[in-house]
Amino acid sequence: MDVDGQVEDILATKAQPASIMILALDGDEIVGIGTIHSGNKIKARHQGELGIVVAQKYQKQGIGSEIIRQLIEFCKGNGITTRIQLDTRADNEFAVQLYKRFGFEIEGCLKNTTLLNGVYYDLYVMGLML
Repeated sequence: MDVDGQVEDILATKAQPASIMILALDGDEIVGIGTIHSGNKIKARHQGELGIVVAQKYQKQGIGSEIIRQLIEFCKGNGITTRIQLDTRADNEFAVQLYKRFGFEIEGCLKNTTLLNGVYYDLYVMGLML
């Protein structure tokens, strides 16, 4: 995503009362980003889509866990979100175990959903009811 796309995404997130973006910083460097994106449709606005990324050199230091904890707390307190969903590659065992520690459950497997460098990967759909 280019800079204009990033700005648009940040502004759209800020405009939604059940959406949030959290940054983890080391000085001026962004080392992690966590988001909850919720839709406007009445039938689905109770659900937030969790996304998270932590720079490789900062992984396994508890940053991802803290971001997830804060995102869950935001959802519990916003008066709208009752369910959080996420997708993660099925072969990313570290991430799957991390999400399970927070109570997420594997709800399904989407076969060959991600294509990277000519290799297909399955995705787990995971969910957490608050």
